[in-house]
Amino acid sequence: MLGDTPMNRPINDLWKIATLCLLLPGAAAAAGHTAPQDTAQAQARLTALRARIENLTQRRAATLAERDAQGARLRDAELAITAKRRALSQLQGAVLAVERSPRHCEPSNRARKRRSMPSGRHSPGRSSPPTKSAARSNSKCC
Repeated sequence: MLGDTPMNRPINDLWKIATLCLLLPGAAAAAGHTAPQDTAQAQARLTALRARIENLTQRRAATLAERDAQGARLRDAELAITAKRRALSQLQGAVLAVERSPRHCEPSNRARKRRSMPSGRHSPGRSSPPTKSAARSNSKCC
């Protein structure tokens, strides 16, 4: 018999029922006498066993179909996650490339200088606004 796991229980039950179905007619013949009432009872039991086998078979098929559907959904979700991770990685690479480019550094330095300056064109205490070379030397990103 198979291990006693939730997935194998219906199979184990089927084996038990099939064994009973095979042994039941042999046991009746070995007894030597079969009254009509015993035959009717045996037929009723056999019919009940066949119905139980059919019920277990249908339940097993439904369980397998549900498991297969869940496996397909899981596979689809894993593929979607992988695609999103790749897209995220590409975006992160693009962000790093933009941050490392010289064009990126220059405008942000200008914006930072503008924010730090008072309302006038250049900061007080200086006779002229900072030159491009001075802005580049103060740059932290390039």
